[in-house]
Amino acid sequence: MVKYVFKKVVLCRVLMMGLCSILISGTVAFTQAAEGRSSVIMPLAYRSLLLDVAFAGPARLVAVGERGHILISDDKGKTWQQVVTPTQSTLTSVFFLDEKNGWVAGHDTVILVTKDGGKTWNKQFYDPAKGQPIMDICFKDFSLGIAIGAYGLYLETRDGGTTWQEKYFESLDDPDFGLVHFNAITISDDGMFFMAGEAGFLARSYDSGETWEPLERIYPGSYFTALATQKGSIIIGGLRGNAFRSTDKGDTWERIETNTLAILNDCVQAKDGSIVISGLGSTLLISNDDGESYIPIKRPDRISIAATAILEKGVLVIVGEGGVRQLTY
Repeated sequence: MVKYVFKKVVLCRVLMMGLCSILISGTVAFTQAAEGRSSVIMPLAYRSLLLDVAFAGPARLVAVGERGHILISDDKGKTWQQVVTPTQSTLTSVFFLDEKNGWVAGHDTVILVTKDGGKTWNKQFYDPAKGQPIMDICFKDFSLGIAIGAYGLYLETRDGGTTWQEKYFESLDDPDFGLVHFNAITISDDGMFFMAGEAGFLARSYDSGETWEPLERIYPGSYFTALATQKGSIIIGGLRGNAFRSTDKGDTWERIETNTLAILNDCVQAKDGSIVISGLGSTLLISNDDGESYIPIKRPDRISIAATAILEKGVLVIVGEGGVRQLTY
């Protein structure tokens, strides 16, 4: 499931799918061997499994993935430099507030922070005994951040990550499945938080995460990505090519015709408003109308995509099982 598998997986964000439960249990032995170790600089790290990518400011790109790998690029993804991190845990999510301040999170319930645009990283949270990978992390401002993950994992900070508190919301517990996996979190321009996860789970918060309201389940399968667009729409995607769009903050939904059965892992928006949905089997869908309709991008390979970053019109950086590469279309 892809931050479950892939990402935003290797629980998960590996190659899916179906490996999630194996990956969760499998990380325990690896953790015991790797606990306290820093990542190892590898000449081909840019070709290793990478699970997320994001901009740090207008120019720098930061990609994260297996073995604690973090890579940065200052030339639009043409070349990449690996940096040392204080973990060998698989990293599933990266989020930057500006060109200097960013966070990454992943397996072993690890959270790292940078204050210099990704050149150096420090550990803010680490609890491998929990056995709960973090699937996504999001910050509203320099104080409030939320990290979510497997088996109902919900961590919150209100001091920029100096301290993280685990919270449990009884209303988010699924009576049929126990604690569902929370896979994706996004925040709208007006401050609404939105979560999506396993077994059709959807929820929103209007009070900066103090309380959460579960929403009607419109689809029984899992979601792995959620995006609050510039115009206020919410887009979600997940298993078997299922994607939906809401223009009223999740009260009602319309199905997006993706014309694919591939798992959808990621949805991002560029400054010009264009939207890209990506996933397994080289799935790439482009929208120029706030996510209402999509144009598929044909690719000759079948390399699965975990996440994308939009460089400019017609140019993407993609990460996944083949590492990181630039794509023009």
